[in-house]
Amino acid sequence: MKVFILIWAFIGETIPLLFLYFERYFQTTSSFLRVELVLWPLSILLMATGPDPRTGAPKPAIDDGILACSILLNMLLYVVIGLILWSFRFLFLKCRMGLSLRTED
Repeated sequence: MKVFILIWAFIGETIPLLFLYFERYFQTTSSFLRVELVLWPLSILLMATGPDPRTGAPKPAIDDGILACSILLNMLLYVVIGLILWSFRFLFLKCRMGLSLRTED
C-alpha cells in the first residue's frame, strides 16, 4: 500500500511540473487550460502570484511559496484519490471472492 500511495503522490507532483514545463518552454497557456484545471485543480491558487499591483515589483518569495503549496496540495489530493481507489479495490476483490461484506458475530 505504501508503494501505491507513493505512486499517486508522484503522479500528483509530476502533473503540475509538466504543465509548468510546457507553459514555460512552449508558451501553451490557453490550449491546456481546461485539461490543467481537471488534472491540477489547485492551479487556481496561482492566481495570487504575479507582480505587486501597487508597485509592479515582483514578489518571487511569495510566488514560490504559493507554487509549492499548490503542488503539495495537489499531491495530497492525488493521494486521497489513490486511497479511495485502493479501498474500492479491496471491496471489489472481497465481493469477487464471494465473501460477505458484513461481519457476523
